[in-house]
Amino acid sequence: MNNLSSISGDHYYSTEELAKLFRVNEATVRRWADSGKLKCFRTPGGHRRFTPGHVSKFISEYHYELLPSDSSTPPQVPDEILNSLLIKEDYRALSDVYSAQALRADKESLVNLLGLCHLREVPLVEIYDEIVVQGIRNILNLELQGKITAAQEQLASNAMLESLQQFRLLAPKNSGSAQNDLANGRVAICGSLTGGLPEVILLGVSHLLEVACWNVHNLGSNTPLEALINATQEIAPTLICASVEYLLENGSQNNCLKLEAAAESTGAELLYFNFYTGGLDVPERNVVGNSTKIAS
Repeated sequence: MNNLSSISGDHYYSTEELAKLFRVNEATVRRWADSGKLKCFRTPGGHRRFTPGHVSKFISEYHYELLPSDSSTPPQVPDEILNSLLIKEDYRALSDVYSAQALRADKESLVNLLGLCHLREVPLVEIYDEIVVQGIRNILNLELQGKITAAQEQLASNAMLESLQQFRLLAPKNSGSAQNDLANGRVAICGSLTGGLPEVILLGVSHLLEVACWNVHNLGSNTPLEALINATQEIAPTLICASVEYLLENGSQNNCLKLEAAAESTGAELLYFNFYTGGLDVPERNVVGNSTKIAS
């Protein structure tokens, strides 16, 4: 951690330290404190001091979008503040932190945040649904609003992908032999037509299924529709997880029918994973907006 976490044992933060964290000037922090938005206490000398609880409450109420996305030297959020948010189970605020760190391509901080969640025994499904997926939605919303560029979105995607690869080592597959996995009949194929944010979800879905002792064949990103169909015919899975982008390529209804036919031929259940349906002509029963339903 950087110098923001190198604080005395009581973990009190000064106005200067919070100004660095929030990328604002000290006068702004003082104004937040004097208006009551950011709670603090005064030292005998009259200086403002902030506890991790004060800071986490401020992040919860006003969200992490206060931090600009174009900083070239990203500050790390101290573990004391992250732990305070975890104790309160404030996953919305944590997802804001997650998306802000991703937009800075701060892979170390992303791994640290997910690792703290794992150490706090946050269920893996909640880590993905409430923090990772919601963080992705934050980034998508910023892009739709024109607040970030496609290049920034791609950099954030790359940072999330690399951090999830490391996180998978912290939360490995449940014990059990490959033979048991195959014997239980739960075989899944996962594929995404594009890279970027759908690829992040693809990795998360595969991880959740593996931890739940599914035998997963992850075809990766940029997988052509025909390759997914051929793999389905060869492997005969019980579950097909495909990114909804397949339905946007060359006519949604036609692709939907092709995938449904492939799934029906092997008796597999077909689930599309996505962040929002956006009015797509997709059977509602097939659209999954989070990871819980997939891994159950």
